Formats: sequence, C-alpha cells, structure tokens
Amino acid sequence: MKHLKKMAALLSGVAVVLLAGGSMVVAQEKFAKPGSSKSYDAPNDLKVTVRVSMPQDQEADVLFMCVFQQSKLTLAIDVFDKQLGHLVTNLRGRGEFGGDELETILIGNPPKNSMKAKQLMLIGLGEKDKQSLKLMRRIGTVALRESVRLGAKRVAFAAALIDQESPKLKTHDVGHEVIQGAILAFDTEKRLHKEGLTWAPILQEWIYLAGPEFFPEVSPRAGEAVAAAAAVVKSRSSDPYSKRE
Repeated sequence: MKHLKKMAALLSGVAVVLLAGGSMVVAQEKFAKPGSSKSYDAPNDLKVTVRVSMPQDQEADVLFMCVFQQSKLTLAIDVFDKQLGHLVTNLRGRGEFGGDELETILIGNPPKNSMKAKQLMLIGLGEKDKQSLKLMRRIGTVALRESVRLGAKRVAFAAALIDQESPKLKTHDVGHEVIQGAILAFDTEKRLHKEGLTWAPILQEWIYLAGPEFFPEVSPRAGEAVAAAAAVVKSRSSDPYSKRE
C-alpha cells in the first residue's frame, strides 16, 4: 500500500483509484493545469478570460477579491492573506473593513512581493447565509465601475467563495453572473463616454480566476455569459442619457 501511495504522489495530471484486492486503475485527472485559460470577445472590444491562477500570481492593474462579513479564510485565500501579512484578517478583526454587502476598500500599495497585481480591492459579500446570484452580478458591476474609476487596463477577479467555506452557490453560476454584470456595466461606461459624460474607459481585459477543479465548468459558462450580455447590449436603447433642451 505504501508503494502505491508513493506512485500516486509521483504521477502528475492523473487520478489513481485503488480497487478491492489492491489493483490500481489510472484515469485522466479532470483538473485543469495552472495557467490554463480560455478567452472570449465581449462587446466594446473587451476580452474576457477565465484563467487557472492563484490570486497573488496574476498580473493585473487591479485584483478584486470578495470577502464575507464572518468567514474563515482557507485554501488559496488563506495562503494569500498570509503573504499579505494577515492584512485581510486584521482589517476584519478590527472592524475597519466589515465585509458588508458591496463595501469596498482599496489597498493601493500592497506589501512588497506579496502579489503581482499592482493594487488590491476587497469587495464585501455581506452575510454568508444571504448570498445570492443576484448579488454576484451586482458585485461584477461594482468591480467594473471601480476598474474604470482607477483607470485600469487589465483586471483580475477572485470570487473566493469556496476559499471561505461557502459552497452554497455553484462556482460556474457565480462566474456567469459576475461576468455578465461586468460586461453590461462596461457597456454603460462606454455609452456615457460617447456622450461626453465621463472619461474614456481604457479597460481591455477582464480576467476571472478559477481553481483547477472548477475551470472545466466555469470556462464554458463564461462563454454563455458573454453571449447573453452581448444580446442585452444589442437590445439597449440608443437614445442619449441626457436630453437637455
């Protein structure tokens, strides 16, 4: 048995299943490899990418990460928080960032060597038992608008629900809603700029981070989100927002 376990540890990209009697079956692992990605062309020349990456390893102008009011940080987010010097834990523990619904806080100058993105913005998820897909779409909208306000060209988004022990919502559905919210908000920003009501949004790529076990389901749902958002954009009124006489 020890020999079989050692073999399992050495095998990469496969799953080892032990059957009755000690026989072993090797099957292909369904997890995606780190760095795996799939991109989609969204309206307004926005590229939407789903990528397997640890939040701290993703290069971007801004990294958005969601945080509940009361939750234990586990897995990748716990590792990330430790690299940040327990920044997230301390902000919440002192009550200075509660993680209230849609609350935001910008870390404009993260601790040196803690992450590859230039800035970190935390977005509150509120109470864990009140989470919903509708809220996740609103969070996508907020993150997009903050991206425009910060003048970002490339942003990354980590929902991090599983990393806070919250499996209530399906990961691929969360991605679907967040991405739709972001695309539709970007279209509004572009339309406002066309009317001279705001500065030019320069965002070029929205990167949605997914764990290796979730990438196979999140990626196609992201494509569906892009298509659904594109249909809404196409149906929107072309009348100007401001109709001053």
